[in-house]
Amino acid sequence: MRIAKCMGAVLCKIFLLWSLSSVVFASASCSEISDSLYDNHVNVKVLVGAVTRNKVSIAVLCEVQPGWHIYAKDPGDTGMPTRFWIEGNDTKNLSVHWPKFSKVSEAIPGRVLASNVYEGTVVFPITFSVLKGSESSLLYLHVGFAVCGEVCIPQERRLEIALPSDAKFEDSEVMELIKQWKRR
Repeated sequence: MRIAKCMGAVLCKIFLLWSLSSVVFASASCSEISDSLYDNHVNVKVLVGAVTRNKVSIAVLCEVQPGWHIYAKDPGDTGMPTRFWIEGNDTKNLSVHWPKFSKVSEAIPGRVLASNVYEGTVVFPITFSVLKGSESSLLYLHVGFAVCGEVCIPQERRLEIALPSDAKFEDSEVMELIKQWKRR
């Protein structure tokens, strides 16, 4: 019963923070590089690696401020899963590679909570297909996550993906980054 009350209190606090916090929207073009300042404890940017016919490979780079973390797809006992989705109906088959995460533990009365997190820099390789006949060369990727340190702050970022006009495009540096993070 005591654990249930404690878990209820933890979930209540998470819900309260979620409902009281404003959703943060940030926009970044694929060529934008952020400096040393963090946008609400996390810098997020998208890099286009390759476009071949209708298949697109991108890297979503998250730079998490020291002392803070974001959660994996399966957050464990606490936290909010990180999510990715593309606005509109011009794409299909969104596939995210989830790099290996770290485990952090927090002791509460009667229990230890284990969470699956990313700290520092993490790159999420993502592929998707653009539907044939789509006229759009500008897409918007949404990233939903909670960044946690002393408190947890739910956030959503809206990232602009400017697709190159070439039918076939490759940025070898970004593709190498994607390749490296797919091995993690």
